[in-house]
Amino acid sequence: MGLDTSIQASSNRALKEWAAIVEAIGQGKQAILLRKYAPAREFFLYPTYEFARPEDYLESFQPQYREFVKGVVSSKPEKMTDIRYYASVDDVYHIEKADLPSLGNMAGLYIWTREYVTRYFSDSDEAFVWLLRVYRLSELMRIPDLSGISLSGSSTADINAGSHTRNR
Repeated sequence: MGLDTSIQASSNRALKEWAAIVEAIGQGKQAILLRKYAPAREFFLYPTYEFARPEDYLESFQPQYREFVKGVVSSKPEKMTDIRYYASVDDVYHIEKADLPSLGNMAGLYIWTREYVTRYFSDSDEAFVWLLRVYRLSELMRIPDLSGISLSGSSTADINAGSHTRNR
């Protein structure tokens, strides 16, 4: 599905997310994002690869998705990042601390392991489940890596801060 140009023109925000999760969302393997904070309403999905540095990074993903994750990690262009997807948040579910264990019941909606999700929220008082509508860009956006940019605790960035090229 191509991106409605009015949506594309209305936002320059990007959410930094693990590349494997971005691609899983774009391909329909994952329907939600789990976060410790409430979302912006619309954003580009900016894939990051830092998660793949530890040797045991694959242990964070359900076994049936590990080959998929390895393929995503190996496809990164050098010193550039390809942005393929734009998302809008259709709904947000707030989960209180007492109900955090229920996130494990949503394992069919994400590619992480239940153990990873439990560890991620172990120090949290709440969680936010973002239900996304995702659009594949009609033209790929290739931008210089933003990995050196500090986001001050946020995981969003302005993708117009650097130059970019469009590829089909």
